[in-house]
Amino acid sequence: MVWKIGHLFHNINFKWIEADPTIYIQVHDNDNFIILAIYVDDRIMVTPNLVLISKLWTLLEKEFQLIYESNIYYVVGLHIIHDRINKWFLITQDDYLNGVLHGYNMFNYNVISTPLEARHILFKDDCPNSLDEQEQMALVPYAQKVGNLMHSRVYIQNQTPHTLSTN
Repeated sequence: MVWKIGHLFHNINFKWIEADPTIYIQVHDNDNFIILAIYVDDRIMVTPNLVLISKLWTLLEKEFQLIYESNIYYVVGLHIIHDRINKWFLITQDDYLNGVLHGYNMFNYNVISTPLEARHILFKDDCPNSLDEQEQMALVPYAQKVGNLMHSRVYIQNQTPHTLSTN
């Protein structure tokens, strides 16, 4: 299937973006282009020219079984909010982040700005000292927490501009 898609797009002058081989672009001129993103069974087509999408859709329908949805609300865990009248859109990961925070029982943590103040000093005494404290910390999946939060930071950079704190 992947080979078939790549071959088809190559034949109709789509170029894949080297940074992300699931994204293809076809440029007609400065104001006419199509960006097509394909993630497993989700696809997004973006263009300022709806005639181009109609032509591409007709071509793709001949090769693949497609389901048409005019507006995108969720795709690969991203929530997309758009306002066509004012010509803006917002992509958020609120549901993902809320799920991560609830999953680690971190939803009621306080927000602090980052980076920490230059004078903020961390001490060894802040680490768990007693055997009970160390056993309790061993139960905390710290690496998973950081990984989940970093995942959201990498994909939607401005969604997590703060550090979470228990203070």
